[in-house]
Amino acid sequence: MDSSSLKVEAKQCGFRQYVEYVTDPNNIWNHEKYLQGRSVSADCFNDLDSKFNYQYCLGTSFLIGYIGKARFKIFQTPQGFQVYHCGLSEKFSDKINMSFMLYRPVELLKYVEEVARELYI
Repeated sequence: MDSSSLKVEAKQCGFRQYVEYVTDPNNIWNHEKYLQGRSVSADCFNDLDSKFNYQYCLGTSFLIGYIGKARFKIFQTPQGFQVYHCGLSEKFSDKINMSFMLYRPVELLKYVEEVARELYI
């Protein structure tokens, strides 16, 4: 699945842009696309407040921040994504909440939106 299949919303959200960027195969070996740090503060999934930071290099990334009522830590490796989440005032668990294969970014987007909207109300 290529990143063009992720473009389903008219209004682009910050998290969707992150996923598109880190799953774009043209960015992996292009040193001009590596990011030491990027801060995103925007609406996600049309109406959820968010603020997160991420780094990207050689096909791996690390994201930390919040979307909606949930805090997220997401590690991306060449194999996939490891997702940790908790409520805004809670500590992260040492256990992975969910993992996704790299070629399934739409499932990651759906899961993060579901958690951000419904899990920590």
